[in-house]
Amino acid sequence: MFCPLCLSEYRDGFTECGDCHIALVAASEEASSGRVRLWKGTRQSKLDRILGELDEANIPCHFKETVDNVPSITLLGIPIGPPRSTFEYEVWIFRKDLDRARLLSCGT
Repeated sequence: MFCPLCLSEYRDGFTECGDCHIALVAASEEASSGRVRLWKGTRQSKLDRILGELDEANIPCHFKETVDNVPSITLLGIPIGPPRSTFEYEVWIFRKDLDRARLLSCGT
């Protein structure tokens, strides 16, 4: 069983994703085919605005945060000093909600 929004896998017997509160589907292919990435970026303020607009419009969504630790300074290819963390965000929605979400200016 798979969540069609966040793609989490569940054991048999579960019917709803614990995070997304969406009904599960039987196959991972079915789960991944129904969703689309609405937005990808590095600004948390924009992520917050998009999530707020989607919530207000009752459009189910899932967001993913990726952290990349990059050396702040390198000397001859050797990292010197503490690493600098950069964040990248993605917002995923159901394909059927894409037009409605775009009208909210979420994808821009």
